[in-house]
Amino acid sequence: MTIKGQEYLYLSPDGVWQFQIYIPSYMRHMFGGKRLYRKSTGTRDIYKARHFRNHMLVEWNNLKEQFKPDTEDKRIQLAITSLHSQIRKNKNKPLIEERASSIPHLCFLRDEYATAYQDRRSFSTLSKSARAVEVFLQSIGKGDISLDQIGRRLVTDFIEEQQKRDVAPQTVQNWLTSLGSLYEFAKRRYDAIAPLNPFHGHNLEARRTIESYQPFEWHQLSTLLNEADEELHVLTIGTADSGGTMYPVGSAIASVLSGHDEQLKVNLSASNGSYTNVENIKNGQFDMGLVSGDVAFSAYQGTDEFSGHPVESLRAIGAVYSSLSTWMAPESEHISYVHELAGHHIAVGPEGSTTELSARTALKAAGLNIANTALENYSFSASVDSVLNGKLDAVHSFAGIPVHSLTDLASQTPCRLLEYTDEELQKILAASPFYVRATVPAGTYPGQTETLKTFAIKCLLCVDASMDEQLVYTITKILDESREELISAHPSLSNLSDPEYICSQLPIPLHPGAEKYYTEQGLLKTE
Repeated sequence: MTIKGQEYLYLSPDGVWQFQIYIPSYMRHMFGGKRLYRKSTGTRDIYKARHFRNHMLVEWNNLKEQFKPDTEDKRIQLAITSLHSQIRKNKNKPLIEERASSIPHLCFLRDEYATAYQDRRSFSTLSKSARAVEVFLQSIGKGDISLDQIGRRLVTDFIEEQQKRDVAPQTVQNWLTSLGSLYEFAKRRYDAIAPLNPFHGHNLEARRTIESYQPFEWHQLSTLLNEADEELHVLTIGTADSGGTMYPVGSAIASVLSGHDEQLKVNLSASNGSYTNVENIKNGQFDMGLVSGDVAFSAYQGTDEFSGHPVESLRAIGAVYSSLSTWMAPESEHISYVHELAGHHIAVGPEGSTTELSARTALKAAGLNIANTALENYSFSASVDSVLNGKLDAVHSFAGIPVHSLTDLASQTPCRLLEYTDEELQKILAASPFYVRATVPAGTYPGQTETLKTFAIKCLLCVDASMDEQLVYTITKILDESREELISAHPSLSNLSDPEYICSQLPIPLHPGAEKYYTEQGLLKTE
């Protein structure tokens, strides 16, 4: 077995090459729970180190196959046993004709969905659907179930069981979203599927994550109770993990809107980020949401994660800030470039977030993948603790700068920002028409003495097209007239100093209310 290059090898501070490899979960108990196995090659000669590595990999792969709970031989044997068992069980049953219009079982639907979208959706998306089916069936104590046997009572029982097990509300919501997508797929493909999706409309995330920005003031209650002709609009804005930039930006927007109009009360909701915000705007859980430009485009056009189910009603109020790709690692790791993360244990962002998407795009350009690097989904806030306690070697953010979590990390231990090479940046920019060159100015984070070259994307404040035009006009007007206040609230909003930044070169259409305001201000040209 020969592996070219320096895969699975990294140079220690004393110049000796180290062998490093990711430990699969089913073997970690044999290594004291560790996620990475490291062993010195005992040499500074790269050719000897590669020879050492190649022999280690042969033995390592042998051990993996030996202890792997689901090897090919085991799968074949189980399949053969199952086959004979099925034949014995059903050999005397009458022949039943299969019809395309029959109601499918959940496992069959999962496999059919994966086959239909294998070339149009990412492996991570398909694996999420498979995992959701697995958890759901385990919860209800069945090996499989027909779709017509799944009702809201059964789904509610599933939710309540997960809550008793202290499963994170966002995780449960993600499972429901995946299961709901499978059900919608069945509705498009089969006859006699009940129109009401039992996995939709539970509002789990909204109920458990919405955080009021501030309580109702007495004058608002007075408006609500005594002035029926003046409507008090209570709105919810979707953000992201509290350790990133979307959350404080959303907080600033909520504060400005609530503080400048007595008829507006804006609540703040944490989420998994752009994808979740789009879905929740679509289903009515969120009135507004912060959405990365590439996700907004995919949703509107019905591509990538939204293939087959475009969100054509998604509209923009305007761009509010730019998200920048930033990698940070402790200085003790002795790495300076992103491609040097090979063999390390790194956080790419919350599952399904634009942080994860941008991280995987960047890592691909740098020659890194799950075969040579351990990629983990962590929230911004959780990643800081994990780096400090040694579970992670580096963390990625894709947010407006400065990111609170990165500032916090660099304040607790000496860190450095990792660089992209010019060639890597060119590959990254070519991967998406929405990525642009950007810089992280020197002094943005503790210990950062040089400006860092990276890439970025616009983040939009989005709503549904059905939102009242006058209400959107009012929101747009308040935000435009409060640009200085917003900029002072968070440094990432500095782009708002350029009025054209807000409404120019957006990937989705403006809401008519916003378009009307920008036209009146001379920021948009009339036909």
